[in-house]
Amino acid sequence: MKSRNLVLPILVVAALCLSVSSNALQISWQQIPGGLKVVSKGSSGVWGVNVHDNIYRLNNDGKSWTQVPGGLRQISSGYEVWGVNSADNIYKYLPSARTWQQLPGALVNVDVSDAGHVWGVNRGGNIYRWLGNTWQQIPGGATQVSVGESGVWVVNSAGNIYYRVGTYGDADTAGSDWVQVPGGLKWVSSGRYIVVGVNSADNIYYREGIRLSATPTGTHWFKSAGTQVRLT
Repeated sequence: MKSRNLVLPILVVAALCLSVSSNALQISWQQIPGGLKVVSKGSSGVWGVNVHDNIYRLNNDGKSWTQVPGGLRQISSGYEVWGVNSADNIYKYLPSARTWQQLPGALVNVDVSDAGHVWGVNRGGNIYRWLGNTWQQIPGGATQVSVGESGVWVVNSAGNIYYRVGTYGDADTAGSDWVQVPGGLKWVSSGRYIVVGVNSADNIYYREGIRLSATPTGTHWFKSAGTQVRLT
């Protein structure tokens, strides 16, 4: 399965990679050398940001990192690589030019799917969807957003979790409404047949029962035993 949205931002000595079996939903963690505060895996590779906002990309050997020029506070790897810096400026990486292109707007969190759909949240908690040359504001409020094959999911400042109706399958749509999902999280991540989140105690949970469009919000949360991370 695609796991780009299942690799969560971390503040630990080493970067961690989450491996998920879509059949049995078995989760295991593999330690990767390095120290990052944010890491994201997608079709553009594994990218990360350290505490100094330096940007790194994981090499093909899966063990070493190459520093990429620039500085970002948060990064997302999908069809393209997007990120935001400490001034809330938004950037997209241009691989052919090996440089960053600044895009209009200001966000504190941005997420891009492997299908190239981009959603973000600004400092005021407003939610936005990228239309290719401008941002469409989506009703509602959040502190963080994730877009992937299980649709668009957000968490707000109260830790409430919401799914955007109509977005399952990484559909190119703004969706129609927000549905609250039971539980409380500070970070959520949308993957294929699975959604992973972290609560205020830094416990990791994944959402079971997400199968096709019949049950896009799943059935219940399952705690990943013995694993904790601290998020930014």
